[in-house]
Amino acid sequence: MFSTLNDDVIHLILKDIVDTTFITEYSNSEKTPRNPGRNLLPLSLACKALREHCLPIIFRDLYSSRRGVAPKSLWKYVGVLHLRDRVPRGDESGAQQHIDIDVYVDILQSFPALRRLALKIKSATLAEAILLAASSVPTLDELAITATRWEGPQLSAFSRFTHLRSLTLSVGRWPHNTPYFYQEEEMYNVHAYLGLLASQLSHLEISSDICALSTLAEISWPHLISLEMTGHNLPREQIDVSTAVGRMPYLRALHMAIAAPCEGPWDQPPALIYGSPSHNGSSPPSLPTILPSLESLALSNVYATSDTILDELPESLVSLRVLACYTVIRSRRPWTRFRWPRRYSLPEPVAYRVVHHTARMSALTELVLALDFLPTPELVRAIAKSCPQLTMLELEYTRYYEEFALPTQSPYLDSMRDKLSHLEGLQELHISVADLTPTEAIFASSSNIVPRFLPFLESLASSLPKLAKIWLTYNVESLVPTPVFWYKFLVEVDRAGKPYVRGEVVLEFRS
Repeated sequence: MFSTLNDDVIHLILKDIVDTTFITEYSNSEKTPRNPGRNLLPLSLACKALREHCLPIIFRDLYSSRRGVAPKSLWKYVGVLHLRDRVPRGDESGAQQHIDIDVYVDILQSFPALRRLALKIKSATLAEAILLAASSVPTLDELAITATRWEGPQLSAFSRFTHLRSLTLSVGRWPHNTPYFYQEEEMYNVHAYLGLLASQLSHLEISSDICALSTLAEISWPHLISLEMTGHNLPREQIDVSTAVGRMPYLRALHMAIAAPCEGPWDQPPALIYGSPSHNGSSPPSLPTILPSLESLALSNVYATSDTILDELPESLVSLRVLACYTVIRSRRPWTRFRWPRRYSLPEPVAYRVVHHTARMSALTELVLALDFLPTPELVRAIAKSCPQLTMLELEYTRYYEEFALPTQSPYLDSMRDKLSHLEGLQELHISVADLTPTEAIFASSSNIVPRFLPFLESLASSLPKLAKIWLTYNVESLVPTPVFWYKFLVEVDRAGKPYVRGEVVLEFRS
């Protein structure tokens, strides 16, 4: 039977096996992706024909390892190369150890299919050597660099790239008490690098810790389609987002996934204003005026009362995400030992205002709202009225670690199901709910009360014919702030044609 299958069919079957058995490992409280293709290793040993199909999938992603470089015969399959100079905690030895990746400087040009290079290197000198070698790889068009600080002399390697399409620059905050001139020098260097590469890029992901909005505004981006900013809002001069993207005429996706850092429960982070009100009759142009064809917009921690961005949403949006990203702060001081995730999610009046604005977005199919109140049936009803065409909806409650009022509707989950059933095209649902009858402390990583929600999930599957995935999170009772985990459920159909819900052993940690 195997010999009768078309090569493309075999490839799709193997790819589906990989995609449905994705492996993740957790290190340093972060989810670190590992090569899922290694699940095919046993299958590749069955016969030569299968091996020829499996090897390109197994080795399309290659990671540096303390075991050395992969055999040269496999280099032709590598499309994505991940180089890191440290072994993460929990991997191989349980402690961070050095990985010698200097050898890749001389062999990078021998990877004929290499299209993406991801570097996690602390040494700027080593990073420059690898970048110089990478600039000569003709197939390389994606570059991602994390953990490298850019203070010191500018790197000449960036001037060698002529066909880069995607760039990611991400690095954490500077250690406490770092001299300010180091930070200024790093910002200056990053400004220079972006100036060299801006004319090539169609996608940019960069940390706001090393790039101010004013930097983006000063550079021309003739081909940029997607911009994602991560990191933290910092106490420096800021400009409106509409001004920052004013020289990006073809931008279709703008994602501002910026966290609000706090050192303790009373610390107030600096405000980031996405849109400023007019002063003396003058104001910067609105976002719809600058980007009338914007399709995807994500904003995080919109908490300043003077911010006008939520009232200036483009009508062309296909995806709208209002997030509340946060950062885990670790400190040796006892009163800040546990993380204090300062998140600025939407209060109820603002959430309804955003939903009201979505009625103008006829193409909107994806809506994500981070809320500081538990999602209510009334809010779902308003969403169904404003944008009944949604295929993906996420309503996340962000304050499970605080005391909160339980919903008063009786029965609460039945009412929620009735309102959700009006979203007939919904394919994926992420929703926070409450367990109204807790009998014991519930921790975020425990699934012992999931069966209590199964009737609710099954009723959703029956009332929403296109629903395929449900992600669920619920109230957490804990002595210390705990991460929010989402539990994944798949909606499937039995032989009789009746939908049922099957839980997967997948926990997704949001930050």
